[in-house]
Amino acid sequence: MTTPGYSPLSALILKHTGEEVVAEYRFHPGRDWRFDFAIPSRRVAVEVEGGAFNGGRHIRP
Repeated sequence: MTTPGYSPLSALILKHTGEEVVAEYRFHPGRDWRFDFAIPSRRVAVEVEGGAFNGGRHIRP
C-alpha cells in the first residue's frame, strides 16, 4: 500500500496523542518490509488491510 505522509488516520493520532506518525515505516534493514503507519518511539505500528492487499495465506480459501 502506498500511503501518503498525511492521512485522516495520522491526523487523528496526532490530535489525540500528540505523537507524530511516520508513514511507510521500514522496520527491517535487510528486507523491504514496512508498516503503513508507525510511532517508533512508542513501538506502535498500524497496518491497513495488509494481508488482503498482498494476498497473504490467511485469506485464501
